[in-house]
Amino acid sequence: MKNLKSLQLFNVEQNLPDHLLSSLYSLQNVSFSKHNYESQSVLPDHVEHITLPFSDVEFIPDFAPVSSVRNVLLGSQTCQFQSLDSFKAVPDVEEIHLIAPKKLADISYVAQLQHLKILDANFAAVSDLSSFHEHQGIEEIRLRGSAVESFQGMGVCPNLRVLYAEKTKVKDLHHLADMQTLKNLDVTKLKPKSWDFISTLTGLEILDLCKTSFSDPSLLLNLSKLKKVRLSSSEVDPESSSFKALEELMLQREGNLIMK
Repeated sequence: MKNLKSLQLFNVEQNLPDHLLSSLYSLQNVSFSKHNYESQSVLPDHVEHITLPFSDVEFIPDFAPVSSVRNVLLGSQTCQFQSLDSFKAVPDVEEIHLIAPKKLADISYVAQLQHLKILDANFAAVSDLSSFHEHQGIEEIRLRGSAVESFQGMGVCPNLRVLYAEKTKVKDLHHLADMQTLKNLDVTKLKPKSWDFISTLTGLEILDLCKTSFSDPSLLLNLSKLKKVRLSSSEVDPESSSFKALEELMLQREGNLIMK
């Protein structure tokens, strides 16, 4: 058993003796069920992936801190997290994936997670992203359908590459201006006061403007890395000269321009 690398306990309905896993020195990937996820006070030093695949999960158990953990997946159809404070047990985590955390209103602890690269928390109740202020590590934020109202306070996150803000409550996107590291931006169904900021996002490769109020393709013509644009049900006039120019540009790049 000392060479065991993966242990899946999500179908085990019994509690486990404490320290049962601590001697599994090669263990890298472990999952628990709702019956046993609080049973261990210590995990092996080399665990990298923790999965708690059930909807009742409210927190990460109070393990002795495990600095080796890089990836945490929490929930099934949903999860019950209200804050990220329990992530103190995994201080060097790089990826957090929460399944529909509809009660998650407080993400202030991300400021302590300096190695965090991905926060996947679609449908979260969070409205304030100021905890990400100039976060040096974050590369990907997924908050589709969340209660986010503004990007004010985030500052320029120097490594942010992916931002999914589809169906959020954001009405002003100018705080994203000059985030030149952004490669993938999804603002489906948003209707901000102005779209002028978008011409400053010179690193964009993928842009989703489906069902938005966006109407001026000329703002995209100087985005030299843009390869995929979705304009379905936006306010763009497909007969306009600026759209024709964008269409020609995407053809030259062998890119993908979607209007339907």
